[in-house]
Amino acid sequence: LFNSMKDEGLSADRVAYNALFSALRVAGDPDKTFQLWGEICGTRSTVSTTAIATAKDIASPDIITLTDCLATLSRAERLAELDQVFREAVTLGIVLPKNGLDLQWEIDLSGMSLPVARAAVRFILHQFTVKTETRDRERIHDMTFITGVGRAQQRRKEDGAITGTTAING
Repeated sequence: LFNSMKDEGLSADRVAYNALFSALRVAGDPDKTFQLWGEICGTRSTVSTTAIATAKDIASPDIITLTDCLATLSRAERLAELDQVFREAVTLGIVLPKNGLDLQWEIDLSGMSLPVARAAVRFILHQFTVKTETRDRERIHDMTFITGVGRAQQRRKEDGAITGTTAING
């Protein structure tokens, strides 16, 4: 239906793309998912350059698009493509906006879906590896991933025993 719509000259909006990303996640089709991500971002397509221009002008990915795309690629263990999609999402400003936290290596993952948070950690650790390989003298002593309040802490908080967020230090 999606391809027929494009063949008829109808432009797909973000809602149509997100519906297709959701269907591809349920179907478990990482190849079409990766192709579709490139199409909506305007970076690659197997169809034509007209399809790329149309997709880029009419629709752009959002956090819903990204979540379904990453979930599909993650389940298929397509990590290189997952990493590429996440890098593109960072460039587009969908995730990990400029760090407004106290420390350079303090990353807020709270509110992210599991596929997005996993991809974010892979991305951040890769950035860390690149920085430490290029600058031997600059050592990071602490990296904090803010994950929000876990279930156990939430129950204790409700009982009046704890407040705050959970951080994982490594």
